[in-house]
Amino acid sequence: MKFKNAFQFAVVAAALAVAPQIANATVYAGTGTFTDSSTGNTLQVNAIPNPASFQTSNLAIGQSYYDAGFMTIITSGDFATTFGSTQRDNISLKFTFTSPSAANAPVNQAGVVSQTEFRLTPTFDYASLTFANDTNVDQNGRFARNTVTFGDGSQAYLDVYDTAISGTTTARAAQLDIRLTNVKGSTAVPEPASMALLATSLISVGMVRRRKQSAA
Repeated sequence: MKFKNAFQFAVVAAALAVAPQIANATVYAGTGTFTDSSTGNTLQVNAIPNPASFQTSNLAIGQSYYDAGFMTIITSGDFATTFGSTQRDNISLKFTFTSPSAANAPVNQAGVVSQTEFRLTPTFDYASLTFANDTNVDQNGRFARNTVTFGDGSQAYLDVYDTAISGTTTARAAQLDIRLTNVKGSTAVPEPASMALLATSLISVGMVRRRKQSAA
């Protein structure tokens, strides 16, 4: 692109300086709440912290934010037999977004915690948390994918990963991981700060041009 004069160059430069701020880069933020909906057995499942919060950096389209340890899942209860026994609890996660705007609907992700115990010496147990529709696999493991649509037109993938829960019969825990990926950045109007930057640049250019004309 060729510029006929300094004024044209300055206008384009000012616009380019603002463009990254109004492009499709987006910050995602919100909270997640854990619920154990099963009753009537001795397996108890909890999460800390509850709710857990998350906030990404300014993600460009295609960029991801991986939260390793978004929530800690804890199970308790002693129901072992010599030959082993398994109990299951239905759980759910609810994700509520506050940025870039309120989502059109919260994300509800269902899952199942399965725990097997054997009364041996020492007592052996194993538990796992698997999510509904966990049909995706990457280097971090198997996960369920949710598409989130926001009021400003942006979209993101919310991935929730299966996890194994291990430990003693009195302290079983695992970290729950999530990932957010920018699919379609915000189409909102420029922020006031961005508009102010552009306006300031144009005013400065105008003053320079007037001085040159006066000098001539």
